[in-house]
Amino acid sequence: MLSDIVVGRELKGGVFVKVHGLSLPGYGFYVVHVPNHPEQTRIDAFSTWLRSVT
Repeated sequence: MLSDIVVGRELKGGVFVKVHGLSLPGYGFYVVHVPNHPEQTRIDAFSTWLRSVT
């Protein structure tokens, strides 16, 4: 999870992509991981949980 300030250049350059349209006023945060990570199931579960509490 990263602040949009930290990943702004990568988002603009297409290196990172937003996978969800939800954003909150102020600072934004992103879950960043390697594609096909060995812990992908856990990463997906965390991302789902995070969206459910925001």
